[in-house]
Amino acid sequence: MARGREMFRLEQLEKIACEKSKHEVSDG
Repeated sequence: MARGREMFRLEQLEKIACEKSKHEVSDG
C-alpha cells in the first residue's frame, strides 16, 4: 500500500511540474 501511495505522489508531482513548465513556456 505504501508503495502505491509513493507512486501516486510521484505522479502528482510530475503533473504539477509539467503544468508549471507549460505555464512558464506560455509566459515566455
